[in-house]
Amino acid sequence: ALEIKPLPTQGRPPWFKEGNVGRFNLAGTIRNADGVQPDKVQTGERLVMELRVSGDGALVSLKAPVLEPTDGFQIDLMPGTGDDEVLKDGAGMHGHRTFQYLVTPTKPGVRELPPVRLSYFDPIAGSYKTLTWEGTRLDVAGHALLDSAAGELLRGDDISAHVDGHQLSSQDR
Repeated sequence: ALEIKPLPTQGRPPWFKEGNVGRFNLAGTIRNADGVQPDKVQTGERLVMELRVSGDGALVSLKAPVLEPTDGFQIDLMPGTGDDEVLKDGAGMHGHRTFQYLVTPTKPGVRELPPVRLSYFDPIAGSYKTLTWEGTRLDVAGHALLDSAAGELLRGDDISAHVDGHQLSSQDR
């Protein structure tokens, strides 16, 4: 018989997601289309932020790390990478999971990517732990772009030209 105890609510960090149980490490990178970490980028340039969580525990049920909202970037979680390596043996479950985010700078200036937080319950210590990967500073050039929230407000609006008193027909060429 196996007794499953509920996780404690006391001391639970706000970044904790159900299923994140084990002992983990967190590492991150940001790359441009050439596969290198950039110092300078353009608004609209797409970057890939890769976060690798490694360790022992419930890697299969591990949820993606939490990114704090930030002004100047649109950040979207990408589908699984297939780069995960989860081994199950007599010692338990261990390996790594990789989470990728598409990062698009939307405003010029010196911008800081948000910190990434992964909270988990460590069953050996009997307490919650939080890992942090500090974001990278980028020098963003270009013009401000419309963010996705503002774009949603415009969706469906008619933004075509209006010509009063004229109707187009097949004879208008």
